[in-house]
Amino acid sequence: MIQQLVLLLVVAWTIVTHAGTENRSVLVFGGTQFMGRLFASSLLDWNKKTDSTYHYNITLLTRGYSTDPFVKEESVKHILCDRLERKLCLKHLLSADIQWHFVVDFTGFHPLQIDDLRLGLRRRGTDGTEHLAVDHYVYISSDSVYMATELPRHDGPLREQDDAMGDEAYSDTLRQRHPYQFNYGDLKRQCEERVRQVQVLELETGASAGVSNLTLPYTILRLPDVFGPFDDTSRYW
Repeated sequence: MIQQLVLLLVVAWTIVTHAGTENRSVLVFGGTQFMGRLFASSLLDWNKKTDSTYHYNITLLTRGYSTDPFVKEESVKHILCDRLERKLCLKHLLSADIQWHFVVDFTGFHPLQIDDLRLGLRRRGTDGTEHLAVDHYVYISSDSVYMATELPRHDGPLREQDDAMGDEAYSDTLRQRHPYQFNYGDLKRQCEERVRQVQVLELETGASAGVSNLTLPYTILRLPDVFGPFDDTSRYW
């Protein structure tokens, strides 16, 4: 299961990098439907293990449209905002007084949302130096990125590096043949590029835009088609 893969990544990174810390803070974008919900449930199940050394405090950033399955869980907090309302979500992230060990992003579908996330995680210390309020960021991408790229020039399975854009004529052909998959995959590919890049322009707030040079430690997971409980897309039912 995908949520178990992400949980394994989080737990392994925790053990390696935070051996002396018993409580970990995790921010999850999404968390009341499908993969995000199952991942949050997996963290809570981990907390309930009697032999568990690590306890995860979870914050879910959601729109609040779905019924909250974790309303009785003391270790789960909520930030309610729609990522399409960029300035509101940025305000919520900037005001959160938490250093997250992990941020796991199930709902990043547009590159501007990645920009906002990185800006929202910026903090300035008492000495004036800047840092990011996250130790590691996990971006949930999709194998649909390959639906928006040129055909690989080799035999066998696809490789991670087979994500180069074709020329405009080839991209137009793909766009016309599979418009939804192309647009979805292309936006996911752009999100990945935003995760990898070093500089991010600040969101315009009336003042001139500045630049953040803080590097974001990240892992990108390109998931295949995922099926399971709490899938609210009704894609194949």
